[in-house]
Amino acid sequence: MMTRAEAKKIRNLVKQGRLAEILGGITEKEETSDRDGYEMTTVYIGDIPIKNNYKLINKFGSDNKPVSWKPYMAVVKGLFYKYKGTVYRAIKSGIPIKLSDEYFAEVKED
Repeated sequence: MMTRAEAKKIRNLVKQGRLAEILGGITEKEETSDRDGYEMTTVYIGDIPIKNNYKLINKFGSDNKPVSWKPYMAVVKGLFYKYKGTVYRAIKSGIPIKLSDEYFAEVKED
């Protein structure tokens, strides 16, 4: 069992940001994703994996590959849809009967 003095020593190392350095530093490594359509970057402290960061890549419903939308078609919040040449992002899931601000926000191109 850890003594109070040992725990305080480790706590001080964490507060000073030195614990990660002692364990081998913080590194990021791109790896094969366990989710289809995503890239995965894993953050390590030393050789211990701490966090997986996922990024959506070229999948239907992304901003560079929007789904063609028609009235009465179900939409999913967060996905991108194209209607009459304009790209929109769904801000609510449901089945809209027409293009409205309730379900869609127009995506402005920079």
